[in-house]
Order: sequence, then structure tokens, then C-alpha cells
Amino acid sequence: MLAMLDGLRRYRKRLLFALIAVMLPLALISTVRGVTQLAGDPDPCDLTPYWISARLARDGANPYRVYQEDFERVRGYVPDSPDFATRCDVTLEERPPLTTPTHILLMLPFSLLGLRGAAIAWALVQALSAVLIPLVTFQLNPRLPGWGVQALGVLLFLAWSPTRMAIGHGQITMLVILLASASILLAWWRRPGWAGLLLGLALTKFTLAGGLLIALFVYRHYRAAAVALLTQIAGFLLLAIIVGESPIATVQAYTSLASTNAEVQAGIASGVISADRWLQPLGFNATLASLVAITIGAILTLALLLPRYLDDLLATRRAPGPRSPQDMHRANLLVTALIPVTLLFTYHRVYDLPFLFVLVALLAGVRLPDDAGEGQARRYLIWLAAVVLISAALLVPPSLIAWLVATEELLMTGVLVLALAVSIWLVYEGEGITAEPERTEAAQEVAAR
Repeated sequence: MLAMLDGLRRYRKRLLFALIAVMLPLALISTVRGVTQLAGDPDPCDLTPYWISARLARDGANPYRVYQEDFERVRGYVPDSPDFATRCDVTLEERPPLTTPTHILLMLPFSLLGLRGAAIAWALVQALSAVLIPLVTFQLNPRLPGWGVQALGVLLFLAWSPTRMAIGHGQITMLVILLASASILLAWWRRPGWAGLLLGLALTKFTLAGGLLIALFVYRHYRAAAVALLTQIAGFLLLAIIVGESPIATVQAYTSLASTNAEVQAGIASGVISADRWLQPLGFNATLASLVAITIGAILTLALLLPRYLDDLLATRRAPGPRSPQDMHRANLLVTALIPVTLLFTYHRVYDLPFLFVLVALLAGVRLPDDAGEGQARRYLIWLAAVVLISAALLVPPSLIAWLVATEELLMTGVLVLALAVSIWLVYEGEGITAEPERTEAAQEVAAR
């Protein structure tokens, strides 16, 4: 193990430059393809219902209610021609707005454009978010990796096929991951107001970002968690004001649409990589499969993750943490584990997998001590091997995956299971991997508060 580690250290710069040279064209091709795919589609997939919803809101109509009671009005906002057909293999009726009102509010500026113009602008926003996500995630490390490593991280993230898929499908995934990652960073930096605001916006896709609330509670960031929840409440209030109805009516319309369409959405298996998809062939209906999967995820969190952080969770009178670089590393390991738990045990598709990049970013911030022993080297190399396997799988084009294995979803679920297993293992074994880092200026400021 030590000999292998010495070899990596010796050829580190050469390997870094070689990987950048390989990843640069892959990242450019992947990003351009995702952007042009969305911008050139007459029906930009998952963007369409939220562009329509924002236009409905501007016209004084509650989008959640119109989708249920007057679908012909919904159709009136899109071209009625044979060209208006989706790549996503789902009809317009099967794509109602199921995220919370903050998503619709964020789409209001884009609704001032035509559908094609909105698709171009949204694709560029998502591509920019994809560039920023690795840079923000690297900042979670007590020791920031060098610019070469950060550049490689950006290129790798852009080259991942789920990243391209998220951009090309008009998803809000990239923006949600960026906001959620920045919120954790700001919480660790003792900026509870901004941290809560950004997480509150990210909670518009609550199945993706909701698990991070656990990390805030464990490290006693109650104010940030409260601001996040208040941001979501404010979204309902603001939409109610815009459409001219009571907040209670807006909440009722949203919950009605979400509950009546949850079964339909969960029954669409294409692209789904969460556990509920694999429970349905065993005889569970979509709703029961989702409930069973959520229960398993909750049990896993309570049994394997929270006991490891019980001292932090119960220290309610202590100042919010983490308070030192080593504590920050430990807190980041919790975040790293919560993300695959959330992805695997709540309803998610392939395009949500880019959130796993945190596993890559935190490895990049690890520096083994000069006198590292065999055990530290072994743990580091296991982490590195997992990152290489996950990244390799996420780089493979879906068409090649379909040729190699039965379904893309099967391989992507396997990737998710590997990430979950490694992240839970790191919660127990990862604290002793990295050397005590020299405190950065940001870390010194945090410790002084």
C-alpha cells in the first residue's frame, strides 16, 4: 500500500496534467451537447411545465390549480403542432409542477421570454451552475486543493453523463446542488442567515436537498434551519399574493396536485435509480414502495450515522460547529453520507447523481501525513478506488451502458450503492486519514467566532 502511495505522489503532477488533457475535450463536448440539446428542443422537457407555471402565475392563476382543473388552458401556452413532442417520453399531462412554489418564483424572469429563449437562458444558467458546483464543494475542505486539482474537478464534473442529462432535460438539479452546497459551506463559516436562505431555495426540490437539514441540526445550526424552512413558507405566501388567493388555498392546491400525481410519477420507471423503483417488481405499488424505501433510509440514518455524531447532536448549549479543521472534516463526512442516503431512499433519477461529487471533492482535500502508516494508506486508497470507479461509471455514455448491461438504471443504482457503502465506511474510518491541516484564513476566522 505504501509503495503504491509513493508512486502516486511521485507522478502526481504528470498524472494531473494527463487527466486534464483527457477531460478537457470530454467536458467541452458534454457541456455543449447538454446546452444545445435543451436550447434546440421545441419542448425542453422538464423546463416546460415550470415556464408554463410561471406564465400562469403572472396571469394571476394558481398553476397547481390550473393543472388539475383546466388543462386545456395549460396547453394554450405551448405550440399546438406535431413538432411539439418531448424527448423525455412523457406527455405534458405527466409533467405537472411538483416542486414547491420557490421553483415557479425562480422561473418568473425566464417566463418573460418565449419558450425557446427561456430554454437557452436556462441552459446557460445550469451550465454555469455546473462549473461553480465543484469550486464551491472544494471550499468545504479545511485545506483547499491546488488550482490544478480544482480545474480537473470542474472538467470531470462537466464530463459526467448525469450532468449533461440534467442540463439537457431542463432540470433544476444543477442550481439546487449549487445552492445546497453553498448553504453548508456558509453554515460552517457561521453565516446562518445566508446559509438558511440558500438551503431554503434549494428545498424547492426537497427530496434532493432535504437530507442536509440533518447535518444542520447535528451541528446545532438551528437558526439556519429555521431560515430555510421560513424561506419555503415565504414562497407559498408570495405565490398566493401574486395569484390573488389565500395562502391556505395555495397550500391546498399544491398538496392536492402533489398527492394525486405522486403515484403516476413513481410509476414511470425510466431513469429512476432509487430503491423504490426496484421494490415495485416485488409486488409493491408505487406509493408503498416509496414508503418502504424512505423507512429503510430513516432506519439506516438512525442506526448507522446519527450514533456516530450523538455527542454533537446532544450538545445543544454548545456553539454551532464545526469548530476546528478536524471537526470540519468530520462534519463533511456526515454530509457525504447523507447525500447517497437521500438519493437512494427517496425518488430520484439519473440526473440527480451529480450530487455525489462531494465524495470526490473531499478526497481532493485530504493530505496524508508524511509518516502515514499502512492503515492510513489503505483507507486512502480505498476511498480513491471508489472515486475512480464512480467517476468512470458516470463518464460512460448511456447508449454504451445500455449495450454493456441490461439497463442504465441498474448500473447507476449500483454506483449509488457503492457511494453509500463507502460514505458510511468513511464516517467510521475516515477521520484518521488526513493530517491536521494548517488553518486557512477562513478556518481561522471560523475558530475565532
